[in-house]
Amino acid sequence: YSYFKRSRIRITLIKVHTTGALNCVTTREEILELVVPKMIAYCGFPALTNALKAVQEVFSELDKTKL
Repeated sequence: YSYFKRSRIRITLIKVHTTGALNCVTTREEILELVVPKMIAYCGFPALTNALKAVQEVFSELDKTKL
C-alpha cells in the first residue's frame, strides 16, 4: 500500500474504535486523555493531529445525530 492508503486506513480505524468506545459508555474526555499521550509517545505529533481530527469528526457526527 502507498503511504496515503495506509494513512486513510489508520484514520478509519481510529474512527471505528472511537465510535465503539463511545457506545461502551466511555466519555469524550476519557478518549482524549488516552489518545493524546499515546499518540505523541508512540506515533509522533503529525500522527496525533490526524488522530485528533478523526476523533473530532466522530464527535461532530454524533452531535449531529443527537439533534
